Amino acid sequence: MKRIDNNHEFSYSLVSNYERWLNSEKDWNKYYGTAENPPCPDEFELSRKLEFYAQLFKLTFKPEFERDDTAMALGREFENVLSKQSDIISSFKFKSNRGDEYIVLLNDDIQTLYNNRFKNKPRQQVEIKGVLPNGLNYIGYADEVYDNCIIDIKTTSNFSKANYDNSLQVALYLHFIDDFLVQRGFYQVTEFYRPTSGGVKKNEFVMKDTFMIESECITDKQLIEFSEFCEEILKNASSFEADLANYKDYFQTFNS
Repeated sequence: MKRIDNNHEFSYSLVSNYERWLNSEKDWNKYYGTAENPPCPDEFELSRKLEFYAQLFKLTFKPEFERDDTAMALGREFENVLSKQSDIISSFKFKSNRGDEYIVLLNDDIQTLYNNRFKNKPRQQVEIKGVLPNGLNYIGYADEVYDNCIIDIKTTSNFSKANYDNSLQVALYLHFIDDFLVQRGFYQVTEFYRPTSGGVKKNEFVMKDTFMIESECITDKQLIEFSEFCEEILKNASSFEADLANYKDYFQTFNS
């Protein structure tokens, strides 16, 4: 299990998972308050807490407690397809951690996405580090860094531009990257949907649309607020570790 101290490197995804946990009650009311068969509120909150603990302490869930990773697996494999920059394909397959196999059908947008990367080959998974205003360490991994911009690749089943307008992920990359020529950043968001057959969703995803959303530069206020969340996580790390003992049966053996 990873020990958390002043040298810990804080990422956007870690802070986002922490905020998701803090906002559990509000989000449950927003998404399930009027649903006929909503999930148990306590279980909903617990799942978010455990996802945060898993990332903070670098823990792996036991198979029986793993969340279905179909959406994440689709995103990973789609990014792999783009990174190969090889011959155009019309489909690909992937498996979820539940062992379910899916086929993904691509539309003509894939050729444009390939061509853009063939003409301007990016650096991939670029590590970006920096020091936050309160002295804590930041780390991130940009999906693609071009000569003058950063692109973060996203997939979704329900596109909403507001989700990316409010995100600081790319804004943090732009703030901390040490390449002064890179001054713009974008979210490349590809939407997929699952068709149904006889009212049942098929093990198939269909590429629908791809959107490019430019990130705003981070403001001083936003950077300070992000730093304060990191400081709050550090301040409460010992309490989180003590609380984690109540849930150790959810995780694989802890590493010292």
